[in-house]
Amino acid sequence: MANEIQHAHDATGATLYAVIRRAADGFTWNTAGTPGFEEQNTASWDLGEYVIDDLTETAGGTYFYTGDLPATAFGAIYIHIYNKAGADYAESDPLVGVIPEFKWDSSAVSPPQDANVTHVNGVAVSLATEFEADLTKIKGTALTETAGQLAASFVKMYDVASPTGTVNSLPDAVPGAAGGVFIAGTNASLTVDGATTLTGAVSLGSTLGVTGATTLASLVVSGTTALTGAVTMPAGLTADITGTLSRVTLVDTTTVNTDVATLFTGITVVAEWLGLLAGKQAANATALAEIKATGAGSGTYSETTDSQEAIAEIAGVAAWDAPLANHDTEDTFGNAVNDLIQENATSGLYQFTAAAMENGPTIAAAASSSQGAVDEFNLTAHQHAVMGPFVFTAASSQQGDDHVMTCYSVADPSVIVFEIPTGNITVSGSGFTTLTVSQDDTNTATAQTLRYILRNTTDDTVIATGALCIEENPDVSP
Repeated sequence: MANEIQHAHDATGATLYAVIRRAADGFTWNTAGTPGFEEQNTASWDLGEYVIDDLTETAGGTYFYTGDLPATAFGAIYIHIYNKAGADYAESDPLVGVIPEFKWDSSAVSPPQDANVTHVNGVAVSLATEFEADLTKIKGTALTETAGQLAASFVKMYDVASPTGTVNSLPDAVPGAAGGVFIAGTNASLTVDGATTLTGAVSLGSTLGVTGATTLASLVVSGTTALTGAVTMPAGLTADITGTLSRVTLVDTTTVNTDVATLFTGITVVAEWLGLLAGKQAANATALAEIKATGAGSGTYSETTDSQEAIAEIAGVAAWDAPLANHDTEDTFGNAVNDLIQENATSGLYQFTAAAMENGPTIAAAASSSQGAVDEFNLTAHQHAVMGPFVFTAASSQQGDDHVMTCYSVADPSVIVFEIPTGNITVSGSGFTTLTVSQDDTNTATAQTLRYILRNTTDDTVIATGALCIEENPDVSP
């Protein structure tokens, strides 16, 4: 015989194959090696060892497929037909047909039992007959319905191209109840009791109470919203609040400001206040009146004299760069500076006035100065005249040592104007502690104020320091 396996499929061009299972125990026929029935295993299936025949579609794309049974007596068996989904055989290939139990004696097919059904409920049947079923009971309980609703709900539930959910996808609670699904427009009031992370854009258009810790990645609040739990907003989060913000609190519920309007009571426009405090531009009348009304309400604030810009101008220009006449008021700081310093008409440099030098400390009253605690003495010389003698008292004997008096620029201490060498410095007195410095008019041609330092170059110690003022005098040389 041939074509014992016959199957009407729902598609043409399919790759179908047949597998034999023994009716007694469900073992599968393995065609490899010494053929025989065995408990099914994946390896044999994937190798195609369970395939007894690849079915062949009859000519002309008829959707009808046939195959041959092996010439082996099996007894009672049934055949499963699979659609090969990929290039290889696999246990996951879809089952597309079952040939019910029958007997095969290696050459002929016979029923598993001596019975031959020719009619069902008075209707003649054959192997190609399709039987209709009408579900009227489930486990003995009759189904009652409003006409068509059960069928409609069945279609609504299961008429899905690629279903992914199961009955476990639905909560075991009535919609709208605790644990149930949300009903938009019905139970729109939502209470979140646990830690909640909202990573998308969240729009709150109605009343929402959040009592647990909440992390918001994006928040738009347009309704009445109470956030009573810990609310974390990451850096850069923009919250558009279109409703009324009545309370801002810390996470420990300590009130920061109960009312923003109260916080800024008395300020109509903050920007106008800031501009009035900062600049001299014409003030906004409302803001100026509000500033004057603060405290006791008798302020005299004026942007032209009291703003930051006005104060900067007064400090930076009026106080320091005003004409000399503006500093002549007796006992003012400017007047005191004028009494101490004057501009040299020849050099253009500023120097101590003659009166300041005459009333300042002189070397004649100099006390002993140790090298460890050097006193400062101001010296006066006269233009075009000999310098000195200047007398200093050292703290220790200077006998046999070399000395130098270095005179340098006040503006730039690295610039040495001149030096008086050790040949112009004599050591005398009891204990050889008296030093006398003198020089001709070589270095007094220019009136100027210098700094000096008198040093023992042998011991590298400082005897005295101070200012040397060469006062301006006419040239009286012959």
